[in-house]
This record gives sequence, structure tokens and C-alpha cells, in this order.
Amino acid sequence: MVDELIIKTTDLTKSYGPHVALDKLNLAVEKGATGLLGPNGAGKSTFLKTILGLIQATEGQGTVLGHDIRTEGDAIRARIGYMPEYDALNPDMDAIHQVRYSGELLGMNPTVALARAHETLQYVGIGEQRYRNIGSFSTGMKQATKLACALIHDPELIIADEPSNGLDAQAREYMIQTLTTTVKSGNRSVLMASHLMDDVERVCENIVLLHKGKLAAQGAIEDLKAIDR
Repeated sequence: MVDELIIKTTDLTKSYGPHVALDKLNLAVEKGATGLLGPNGAGKSTFLKTILGLIQATEGQGTVLGHDIRTEGDAIRARIGYMPEYDALNPDMDAIHQVRYSGELLGMNPTVALARAHETLQYVGIGEQRYRNIGSFSTGMKQATKLACALIHDPELIIADEPSNGLDAQAREYMIQTLTTTVKSGNRSVLMASHLMDDVERVCENIVLLHKGKLAAQGAIEDLKAIDR
């Protein structure tokens, strides 16, 4: 159903000089939990940055939650929570103020943002460490802080780029459980980019598979696994 679409692209293309990172990508992503799979260099991060309005598409069109990716980037980012792959945290700031600051950047009242920062850091499992400087955090704690930043404004859609990247087994397990709980609680959708099929299967019902910037496969995980048998 069209009303159930959270992301739609038509011939979406992104080129860097002669290199084509996204090649006429046509996608229709419905509400729920969807995994964005593909090897390194498949175009996953470029796709996410393009639909968030962080970089401009070379050609084609797209919408996120009904907003045009070319002209309504601010409106998109106000309604989604983005957890980037790479570290975007201030190492000299403690976690509680980093997360509060993320909320303020989205227009939240400072008092409300601070209260939500306490809640979200507790939710992702590092509430007791919230007054420590981020520079002293492990990779798992930094990933948890990024997820808290993405959740602070209670977004409709969470976009997580390689959320378990670089984590040890215990931290990875906690991250996957937290994302799974987040999907099941409330009316939220999740788009999770990963190169780890095991992680995606535990969080998501559907997948989008990219290869060299093109759509290689899309559908329910169980349906695609049945075809592969």
C-alpha cells in the first residue's frame, strides 16, 4: 500500500566523477523493520546519506515519510533518528550532555531534552556511565550513545548504519536486543544497514540487497530464503 511506504525512490543515482555509487535505484520500503544489505562498496552508506538529504542525488527522485529528499532534508531529519556508521561524538563531552545537545539541535526544549537524555541512555544500557566523558568509552558504549542520540526525539523511523560494527560479542548482543525491542515497542520503523546477515535476520522482517549501487533483491527474508533453497 502506498500509505504504508516510508521510503520511495525513482531512478535514484549518485555519481562521484566517473564512479557511480547508486545506479538508477528504484525502491519502495514499507513500514516495519528492513535490513539494507550488501558488501562494502555496495552503496549502502551513500544511499542513506542521499535519502537523508545530507548529500544531493545526481539524478532521480525520492521521498522519506512523504518528504522530498532534494528539498525537505530538514523535515526528514526532524522525523527520523540517524545512527551513523562512523564516530560523530565529541570525546570531550559527557554522554548526558552529548545526547541532550542532539535533542536541542532538533529543536527540543533544553529541559525536555535533558530529561529524555537520561531516559534514552538508561534504555540503551549506559545510564550509570552517563556523566563520563565519551573519550573514555569503549566502542560498544559509543555505539550505544549514538543510538541514544537517534532516539531522543522519539522518531518515527530509525536509520542505523552498521550499528554492531566493531563490537565484541557481548556488546553486539546487547545492541541487537535493544534494536529488536525498539522495533517492537511503539509504532516505529527501522532501516538497518549491515553486512552481517545474522544481525539483520534478528531485527528485521524484510531486506533490500544492494550490489554495486544497484538493487539486487528485495522482499521478506523468509521468502528470499525459500527461493535460495
